[in-house]
Amino acid sequence: MKLSFEKLISIGLIAVLFVILVLELNVTLGSPIAFGDEGVHARWAQLIGEEVQYPVWTPFGGTDLIKDGFYRPPLFNILEGSFIFLLGHHQIILKAITPFIAFLTGLATYLLVKRLYNHEIAFIASVILVTMQSFISYAVLLYSDMLLTFYLALFFLTFLIAVKENNRKYMFLSAVFAGLAFLTKHGAISALVFLPLAFFYTIIKERNLYHNLRQYFAFAIIFLLVVSPFLIRNIYYYQTPL
Repeated sequence: MKLSFEKLISIGLIAVLFVILVLELNVTLGSPIAFGDEGVHARWAQLIGEEVQYPVWTPFGGTDLIKDGFYRPPLFNILEGSFIFLLGHHQIILKAITPFIAFLTGLATYLLVKRLYNHEIAFIASVILVTMQSFISYAVLLYSDMLLTFYLALFFLTFLIAVKENNRKYMFLSAVFAGLAFLTKHGAISALVFLPLAFFYTIIKERNLYHNLRQYFAFAIIFLLVVSPFLIRNIYYYQTPL
């Protein structure tokens, strides 16, 4: 059997990610769900998974006169609830989900950066990301931030590939991931700020207004298709999109 240098880098990266995953699971599985926001996310997951519903009102908050609506981006809670629906309500599921998403984020970063540059840069980028202090902090907490980071990484890197290779498929994928990031946490909308800058940059570089306008218009349409059901639901129940 012959191993190339690139395969050795790939194997080394998976080994590093696996070791970090084990260390993070050692923290989450050995600790209670202690923080307030963690408890709220766990309760939402239990409600969605056991009652199989996307609730309008929070049954554990507010009063009969003033009800607290479930108007926040729901994707993380629905993901947790789906595992509870399939496997039952076990805390081990909730405690393992964010470290596993962190593992997938590191792997996805490696695969996409490798396409942008090479194996060496991809390895360095992935390792730097998964060992950042803020990244590790959210990898061991039951918050939506790790899933947000996962989708933002996919959005940003597929967008770069789309621009570099002039690849419409990756532009469409980037729009989908941007929408999923927004459905995970409202803060993801800030990631779209750089899109107008990228648009003007590509126009200046390529001198092709029609082609780029069509590409970015398609991005906007796909993004709106992904997020519009959530916004329309909120307008219907709460008379406001957000």
